[in-house]
Amino acid sequence: KKAQADRRDRLAAIFGQLAGGPELDLTQAMRLLDEALELAQSEADRGEVERRFAELERQRTQRREQADRIAAAQVVFESVMAGRPGGFELASAGAFFGWVRHPFTDLGTDEVIKRLVLDHDVLAIPGTAFTPTDERWLRFSFANLPPDDLHELGRRLTEMENAALFGPVVRGLARFAQRLATFLIYATLDPSNRPPAGLGYEIFPDRPRGQTATVPPESF
Repeated sequence: KKAQADRRDRLAAIFGQLAGGPELDLTQAMRLLDEALELAQSEADRGEVERRFAELERQRTQRREQADRIAAAQVVFESVMAGRPGGFELASAGAFFGWVRHPFTDLGTDEVIKRLVLDHDVLAIPGTAFTPTDERWLRFSFANLPPDDLHELGRRLTEMENAALFGPVVRGLARFAQRLATFLIYATLDPSNRPPAGLGYEIFPDRPRGQTATVPPESF
Protein backbone atom coordinates (compact mmCIF):
# COMPACT_ATOMS: atom_id res chain seq x y z
CA LYS A 1 0.00 0.00 0.00
CA LYS A 2 2.84 2.39 0.79
CA ALA A 3 4.44 1.70 -2.61
CA GLN A 4 1.11 2.33 -4.32
CA ALA A 5 0.65 5.57 -2.40
CA ASP A 6 4.16 6.65 -3.34
CA ARG A 7 3.42 5.97 -7.02
CA ARG A 8 0.23 8.00 -6.82
CA ASP A 9 2.09 10.88 -5.15
CA ARG A 10 4.79 10.81 -7.85
CA LEU A 11 2.14 10.75 -10.57
CA ALA A 12 0.49 13.76 -8.99
CA ALA A 13 3.85 15.56 -8.88
CA ILE A 14 4.52 14.78 -12.55
CA PHE A 15 1.16 16.13 -13.66
CA GLY A 16 1.68 19.16 -11.47
CA GLN A 17 4.94 19.85 -13.32
CA LEU A 18 3.25 19.39 -16.68
CA ALA A 19 0.29 21.58 -15.79
CA GLY A 20 1.70 24.44 -13.80
CA GLY A 21 5.44 24.05 -13.46
CA PRO A 22 8.21 25.89 -15.29
CA GLU A 23 8.47 25.84 -19.08
CA LEU A 24 9.58 22.42 -20.29
CA ASP A 25 11.18 21.57 -23.60
CA LEU A 26 9.92 18.59 -25.58
CA THR A 27 12.62 16.22 -24.26
CA GLN A 28 11.84 17.03 -20.62
CA ALA A 29 8.10 16.67 -21.19
CA MET A 30 8.47 13.30 -22.91
CA ARG A 31 10.71 12.06 -20.10
CA LEU A 32 8.06 12.95 -17.54
CA LEU A 33 5.36 11.28 -19.60
CA ASP A 34 7.45 8.09 -19.90
CA GLU A 35 7.93 8.05 -16.17
CA ALA A 36 4.20 8.49 -15.64
CA LEU A 37 3.45 5.51 -17.88
CA GLU A 38 6.00 3.36 -16.08
CA LEU A 39 4.45 4.23 -12.73
CA ALA A 40 0.98 3.29 -14.00
CA GLN A 41 1.43 -0.41 -13.30
CA SER A 42 -2.19 -1.37 -12.68
CA GLU A 43 -5.29 -0.82 -14.77
CA ALA A 44 -6.56 1.62 -12.14
CA ASP A 45 -3.32 3.60 -12.35
CA ARG A 46 -3.53 3.69 -16.16
CA GLY A 47 -7.10 4.94 -15.89
CA GLU A 48 -5.90 7.67 -13.54
CA VAL A 49 -3.19 8.67 -16.03
CA GLU A 50 -5.72 8.89 -18.85
CA ARG A 51 -8.08 10.94 -16.69
CA ARG A 52 -5.31 13.35 -15.75
CA PHE A 53 -4.21 13.68 -19.39
CA ALA A 54 -7.79 14.57 -20.37
CA GLU A 55 -7.96 17.12 -17.54
CA LEU A 56 -4.66 18.66 -18.65
CA GLU A 57 -5.97 19.08 -22.18
CA ARG A 58 -9.19 20.64 -20.90
CA GLN A 59 -7.26 23.10 -18.72
CA ARG A 60 -4.88 23.93 -21.55
CA THR A 61 -7.78 24.72 -23.88
CA GLN A 62 -9.48 26.79 -21.19
CA ARG A 63 -6.31 28.81 -20.53
CA ARG A 64 -5.81 29.48 -24.23
CA GLU A 65 -9.39 30.70 -24.60
CA GLN A 66 -9.05 32.92 -21.54
CA ALA A 67 -5.72 34.33 -22.75
CA ASP A 68 -7.21 35.09 -26.18
CA ARG A 69 -10.25 36.79 -24.62
CA ILE A 70 -8.14 38.95 -22.30
CA ALA A 71 -5.77 39.88 -25.13
CA ALA A 72 -8.75 40.97 -27.25
CA ALA A 73 -10.15 43.02 -24.35
CA GLN A 74 -6.77 44.69 -23.89
CA VAL A 75 -6.70 45.72 -27.56
CA VAL A 76 -10.14 47.34 -27.23
CA PHE A 77 -9.24 49.00 -23.91
CA GLU A 78 -6.04 50.47 -25.34
CA SER A 79 -7.91 51.68 -28.40
CA VAL A 80 -10.56 53.41 -26.26
CA MET A 81 -7.96 55.03 -24.01
CA ALA A 82 -5.74 56.12 -26.94
CA GLY A 83 -8.04 59.11 -27.41
CA ARG A 84 -7.54 60.17 -23.77
CA PRO A 85 -11.31 60.30 -23.04
CA GLY A 86 -12.06 62.97 -20.50
CA GLY A 87 -8.34 63.70 -20.19
CA PHE A 88 -7.69 60.29 -18.59
CA GLU A 89 -4.32 59.02 -19.85
CA LEU A 90 -3.39 55.35 -20.13
CA ALA A 91 0.12 54.63 -18.88
CA SER A 92 0.23 50.84 -19.18
CA ALA A 93 -2.00 47.81 -19.65
CA GLY A 94 -1.42 44.11 -19.26
CA ALA A 95 -2.81 40.94 -17.71
CA PHE A 96 -6.12 42.06 -16.17
CA PHE A 97 -5.47 45.74 -15.42
CA GLY A 98 -4.78 49.14 -16.92
CA TRP A 99 -3.09 51.99 -15.07
CA VAL A 100 -4.59 55.37 -15.89
CA ARG A 101 -3.76 58.89 -14.68
CA HIS A 102 -6.73 61.18 -14.09
CA PRO A 103 -6.54 64.84 -15.18
CA PHE A 104 -7.93 66.56 -12.07
CA THR A 105 -4.97 68.25 -10.40
CA ASP A 106 -7.29 70.06 -7.97
CA LEU A 107 -8.95 66.85 -6.72
CA GLY A 108 -7.59 64.01 -4.64
CA THR A 109 -7.77 60.59 -6.22
CA ASP A 110 -10.18 59.34 -3.54
CA GLU A 111 -12.59 62.14 -4.50
CA VAL A 112 -12.23 61.27 -8.19
CA ILE A 113 -13.09 57.65 -7.38
CA LYS A 114 -16.11 58.78 -5.37
CA ARG A 115 -17.44 60.85 -8.28
CA LEU A 116 -16.77 58.09 -10.80
CA VAL A 117 -18.73 55.60 -8.71
CA LEU A 118 -21.63 57.77 -7.55
CA ASP A 119 -22.13 60.03 -10.59
CA HIS A 120 -20.99 57.86 -13.51
CA ASP A 121 -21.27 54.21 -12.38
CA VAL A 122 -17.59 53.53 -13.06
CA LEU A 123 -15.63 51.40 -10.59
CA ALA A 124 -11.84 51.65 -10.30
CA ILE A 125 -9.23 51.24 -7.58
CA PRO A 126 -7.36 54.37 -6.42
CA GLY A 127 -3.61 54.30 -6.88
CA THR A 128 -3.30 55.46 -3.28
CA ALA A 129 -4.14 51.86 -2.30
CA PHE A 130 -0.73 50.87 -3.69
CA THR A 131 1.49 53.96 -3.28
CA PRO A 132 2.37 56.14 -0.27
CA THR A 133 1.59 59.37 -2.15
CA ASP A 134 -1.24 60.53 -4.40
CA GLU A 135 0.07 60.61 -7.97
CA ARG A 136 -3.40 60.62 -9.61
CA TRP A 137 -3.29 56.93 -10.57
CA LEU A 138 -6.36 54.76 -11.09
CA ARG A 139 -6.36 51.02 -11.74
CA PHE A 140 -9.05 49.73 -14.08
CA SER A 141 -9.87 46.05 -14.54
CA PHE A 142 -10.73 45.48 -18.20
CA ALA A 143 -10.22 41.72 -18.61
CA ASN A 144 -13.81 40.65 -17.94
CA LEU A 145 -15.56 43.48 -19.80
CA PRO A 146 -17.10 42.96 -23.26
CA PRO A 147 -16.16 45.46 -26.02
CA ASP A 148 -19.42 47.44 -25.70
CA ASP A 149 -18.77 48.07 -22.00
CA LEU A 150 -15.20 49.21 -22.72
CA HIS A 151 -16.46 51.74 -25.27
CA GLU A 152 -19.06 52.86 -22.73
CA LEU A 153 -16.23 53.43 -20.25
CA GLY A 154 -14.67 55.95 -22.64
CA ARG A 155 -17.98 57.77 -22.96
CA ARG A 156 -18.45 57.96 -19.19
CA LEU A 157 -14.93 59.27 -18.60
CA THR A 158 -15.63 62.04 -21.12
CA GLU A 159 -18.92 62.67 -19.35
CA MET A 160 -17.07 63.16 -16.06
CA GLU A 161 -14.77 65.76 -17.59
CA ASN A 162 -17.77 67.68 -18.95
CA ALA A 163 -19.48 67.51 -15.57
CA ALA A 164 -16.35 68.86 -13.87
CA LEU A 165 -16.09 71.74 -16.35
CA PHE A 166 -19.73 72.77 -16.69
CA GLY A 167 -21.40 71.25 -13.64
CA PRO A 168 -20.79 74.22 -11.28
CA VAL A 169 -22.00 76.68 -13.92
CA VAL A 170 -25.15 74.68 -14.63
CA ARG A 171 -25.89 74.23 -10.93
CA GLY A 172 -25.35 77.95 -10.31
CA LEU A 173 -27.69 78.92 -13.13
CA ALA A 174 -30.31 76.47 -11.86
CA ARG A 175 -30.15 77.95 -8.37
CA PHE A 176 -30.40 81.48 -9.75
CA ALA A 177 -33.39 80.54 -11.91
CA GLN A 178 -35.11 79.02 -8.89
CA ARG A 179 -34.55 82.16 -6.79
CA LEU A 180 -35.68 84.42 -9.64
CA ALA A 181 -38.85 82.38 -10.14
CA THR A 182 -39.60 82.67 -6.41
CA PHE A 183 -39.11 86.45 -6.58
CA LEU A 184 -41.40 86.80 -9.60
CA ILE A 185 -44.11 84.72 -7.93
CA TYR A 186 -44.07 86.91 -4.81
CA ALA A 187 -43.96 90.05 -6.94
CA THR A 188 -47.35 89.16 -8.45
CA LEU A 189 -49.07 88.43 -5.14
CA ASP A 190 -52.07 90.44 -4.04
CA PRO A 191 -50.97 93.00 -1.40
CA SER A 192 -53.02 91.20 1.24
CA ASN A 193 -50.99 88.03 0.67
CA ARG A 194 -47.58 89.66 0.67
CA PRO A 195 -45.08 88.90 3.43
CA PRO A 196 -45.09 90.96 6.63
CA ALA A 197 -43.36 94.32 6.45
CA GLY A 198 -39.62 94.17 7.07
CA LEU A 199 -39.20 90.61 5.78
CA GLY A 200 -36.93 90.40 2.76
CA TYR A 201 -36.38 87.50 0.32
CA GLU A 202 -32.85 86.46 -0.45
CA ILE A 203 -32.14 85.83 -4.13
CA PHE A 204 -28.55 84.73 -3.51
CA PRO A 205 -28.66 82.82 -0.20
CA ASP A 206 -25.29 81.17 -0.87
CA ARG A 207 -23.44 84.46 -0.45
CA PRO A 208 -21.94 85.31 2.97
CA ARG A 209 -24.16 87.41 5.18
CA GLY A 210 -23.74 91.08 4.48
CA GLN A 211 -23.26 90.38 0.76
CA THR A 212 -26.67 88.85 0.12
CA ALA A 213 -28.97 90.74 -2.23
CA THR A 214 -32.44 91.05 -0.71
CA VAL A 215 -35.72 92.36 -2.06
CA PRO A 216 -37.77 94.22 0.58
CA PRO A 217 -41.54 93.70 0.56
CA GLU A 218 -42.08 97.43 -0.04
CA SER A 219 -40.63 97.05 -3.55
CA PHE A 220 -43.28 94.51 -4.63
